[in-house]
Amino acid sequence: MAVDVRVRDKDPLARFLGWFSIGLGTAQIAAPRALCRLVGANGDGLAPRLMRAMGAREITQGAGILVRPRPTAWLWSRVAGDVLDLTLLGVVAARNRRARTAFAIANVVAVTVPDVYESRFLSRKKGPVRAAMRIRKGVTIDRPREEVEQAWSAAEELRRKVGDAGAR
Repeated sequence: MAVDVRVRDKDPLARFLGWFSIGLGTAQIAAPRALCRLVGANGDGLAPRLMRAMGAREITQGAGILVRPRPTAWLWSRVAGDVLDLTLLGVVAARNRRARTAFAIANVVAVTVPDVYESRFLSRKKGPVRAAMRIRKGVTIDRPREEVEQAWSAAEELRRKVGDAGAR
């Protein structure tokens, strides 16, 4: 018996970071004023437009990570985005010194760590990229054909009996 299986080069952390970017970017575009206030910035003026631009960047990076089989450059772009975010939060912190801005900085730093880790991990990968490569697997039963057919028939009969009993 043979079965087709698909294998990918991308690991779960990269997929998580891609979906995280899309989720964060969606929130930044949908509710920029609320997110500005959440991080301690002013919800008026230039800040909401800047928040929307950052959201568009996040969605673009997330989509790039999810569609590429080995998204090394897209993950490094997340690291660059983290540096930009930390710089902008530093400007906000210098102006208002709110605890929520410090909390936002701590959260960006917490996300920067896996971004850098995954970027370095993918940068070290060598060889061709595997994108849903097809692999064929098989199972061999080391028994005579008659014995295998007899066991298969007995299993079919058992399934039929169980099915008949359940129908009552």
